[in-house]
Amino acid sequence: MIGQVLRVAADFRRETKTPWGLPRPLKPAEKNMSTTIDTEYKSIKNHEILLNKLGRWPSFHDSEIKSIHLERATSKGPLLKIVFFIPSIGTKENDPGSGGVDVNMVFEEAKVEYIQDFNEQNAVFQIRMKQLANTTNEIEIVSSYGCEMKFTCSNISLNSTSPN
Repeated sequence: MIGQVLRVAADFRRETKTPWGLPRPLKPAEKNMSTTIDTEYKSIKNHEILLNKLGRWPSFHDSEIKSIHLERATSKGPLLKIVFFIPSIGTKENDPGSGGVDVNMVFEEAKVEYIQDFNEQNAVFQIRMKQLANTTNEIEIVSSYGCEMKFTCSNISLNSTSPN
């Protein structure tokens, strides 16, 4: 019995992670079901703030989660606020030494499925985003190291950016 449980757990881990613990690449069928925040950024309210600051939309690959804040019900439902640090990618003025940018995002009517492994460094591998049938977004933050999370929300907005 214990051997069967361990085999099932090992099979699940092998299917979802590479031998190095990184998320496995999406299979073709999964790619059709899920996009990333890097391609769907136009649905984020105030996304222009970051576009104007950097000259383009950044990849969130290798960004870091600096903080997570949950706020109980407001007029917009429970709020989830995440501050991401995006390493220096240069700006539209081609200043590669800018040191990076903190990006404050707010997710309205958030329903958290899980948050795990938040620690001293929370490197993002990918942020997956899927539009569900009823204007709800399903967000999954896949980690290279540290924090992983999955939640649903109604609206996403970019509150502010600041130099690191």
